[in-house]
Amino acid sequence: MIRTIRSAKIAFAAALALLAWAGCSDEDPLGGQDNTPPAVSVVQPADAALVQTSRPAFLVRLSDSGSGVFVATLEVLIDGQNVSQPFINGYNGEQGESRVPGLIELADGLHTMRVRVADNAGNATTQTIMFTTLNNGGGPPPGGQN
Repeated sequence: MIRTIRSAKIAFAAALALLAWAGCSDEDPLGGQDNTPPAVSVVQPADAALVQTSRPAFLVRLSDSGSGVFVATLEVLIDGQNVSQPFINGYNGEQGESRVPGLIELADGLHTMRVRVADNAGNATTQTIMFTTLNNGGGPPPGGQN
C-alpha cells in the first residue's frame, strides 16, 4: 500500500513537471494570473453515506474557471489504493464530471475516498470523504438478528 501511495505521489509530481516543461504558465486564458485551485466535489457516494452494494457508482465533479482542469493529474485513492484510471477515462470535459459505474468492488465496511486534481497552472486541491458499504440485501448486519 505504501508503494502504491508513493507511486501516486510520484505520478502527480511528474504531471506537474510535465505542465512546466510543456510551457504552461500560471496565467488563465483570459489573461490574469491563476492562483486559485480547481473545485472538486464528490457527489456520489455522498460523505457519510451508507451504500448498499459492494460495487458503488461514483460521480466526481471538477471545475476550474481560471486555467482549466488538468485531467491527467486526477488522483483517486480508495482506502489508500490508487483507482485513478477509470476516473480519468470516464471524465467528460463538457459536463465537468467523471462517472464510474460499479467497476470497483469493495468489502463491507467503512471506506475513505480521496480525490486530488490540479489545474493547468499547477494549483491543486483535494477532497476526502468517507462512506460505508453494506452488501447484504438490506437485511440485518452480518451476524445480527432482526
